[in-house]
Order: sequence, then structure tokens, then C-alpha cells
Amino acid sequence: MTTEIPPRARHVETVRAHHAHRVVDPYEWLRDAEAPDVLAHLSAENAYTEARLAHLGPLRERIVGEIRAHTQEDDASVPVRLRGWWYFSRTATGAQYRTYHRVPHAGREVTVADVAGPPLPGEQLLLDLNELAGGGDFLRINQIVVSPDDARLVVGVDRAGDERYDVLVVDLARGDVVDDAVRGAFWGLAWWADGTA
Repeated sequence: MTTEIPPRARHVETVRAHHAHRVVDPYEWLRDAEAPDVLAHLSAENAYTEARLAHLGPLRERIVGEIRAHTQEDDASVPVRLRGWWYFSRTATGAQYRTYHRVPHAGREVTVADVAGPPLPGEQLLLDLNELAGGGDFLRINQIVVSPDDARLVVGVDRAGDERYDVLVVDLARGDVVDDAVRGAFWGLAWWADGTA
């Protein structure tokens, strides 16, 4: 086990005034995630962590293997009825993220067993998060909200992990993004009652 000293973030005093209060922040320089000195510090912290935890590698692999052995990767959520549709999601073996689907209600009840199998008649893929991630390192969505006319959905997408979401509007008939102008939004999406915005 290594005994080296962990890297320490240097102090660079930055003074700000807010409502007549003086705030001194010695770590303000860390806010710029793309700055070379910030990246160098994070790289040093990661290297130190890897060195200190290297002896736990076999244990980590064993624990991950045990968890995988008890995890059903091919799975489906409980279908939820909204207006004339059943909405649900699926996970697939080897896929990093879920896919979201819907199927017309058509006077039938739909169960988890129904959606866990092959695609149902009339099933529509709404959103494939694996495709949306595009091979990036991170993806989180905040909500998926279908428009009142069932023709579009809106979803907030975070690709950086900062909980700031780019808002995408997807045309469900065509399956493509028709609007992505809103950037850096926070939690909470809703349609106007008439579905125009």
C-alpha cells in the first residue's frame, strides 16, 4: 500500500462581495473545469486514489460479479396508462441505458409480462437513451413529458453531470428532435394545456 501524501488543492484567495458581506473562497479556481491546472489537480487526485485502492481491485471485481449475477438485465417497467396509451421502459443486456416505449390502449390491459417480451402490436419506440448518449461518458434525463395531444415529448438531458439540462422536443411520429433551443435549464418540464409550448 502506498504511503505517499495525497495531493492538496492550492489556496488562491478570491474575494467576492455579496450584500455587503465579504466572502473569501480559496478554491474558486477549481470552478473552471477545463482549466489545465484544474485538470492536472484532478488527474493527481485520481492517480492517488487508484494507487491507494489498487489492493482492492480483486475484491471490487468479485463484488461487481456478484451483483451482476443477481441482476436481471433484460427487464421492463410496469406499464402506466395515460390517455389512450400504455407507457413503459425496457432495459436490455449489455445496454447502458433504458429505452422508452408506448403501445395503444385499444381496450386492452397491458402487464409487465406483456411488455417484457417481444414488441407488442402497434408498439412505438419513443426514446432510446443509448442512442441519445451517443457514446458519451455521462447521460442523465430529468423527465419525459408527453404533450397533451400525444404527438410530441419533451425531455431534459444532462451530459455533464452538473444537473443543468438541455431541453429536447421530439416529434413522436417521425422520431426526431424538432427543437433543442433551451439550454442549461433546471428540473421541471410541463406542456401548456393546448400543447403549443
